[in-house]
Amino acid sequence: MVALMVVGVLSLLINRSTYRAAMLFGFVVHFKIYPIIYALPIYFWIDHNKGSFFTPRRVKFTLVSAATCLGIIGFFYLQFGYKMLFETYLYHFIRKDNRHNFSVYFYYFYLNFDNVSKLQSAMAFVP
Repeated sequence: MVALMVVGVLSLLINRSTYRAAMLFGFVVHFKIYPIIYALPIYFWIDHNKGSFFTPRRVKFTLVSAATCLGIIGFFYLQFGYKMLFETYLYHFIRKDNRHNFSVYFYYFYLNFDNVSKLQSAMAFVP
């Protein structure tokens, strides 16, 4: 589903539908946070043939996608409160998971599972 939605974002951008692409990207980032890694490449691909860092289309995509994602988060926060925010986003910064093998620190956490502090777990997001 996530990959299909990201391809949908790219398809909409190719067809110059920046507003709809940005709304879909904001939704897909809320749906699963991982596609946020595509934000920078998408940003630089939009108007890549122009020499300016900021173009109206890039700014529009950034603002609309951020507003969509934050709007959805705000809606669910109003419905479910801090518990939704913690279990959806904040928990990932403090969890201890020795089987999360997509992490660069997978093997370190696997070998030192009982000795990994919450600070070390949070610092794994720095790279």
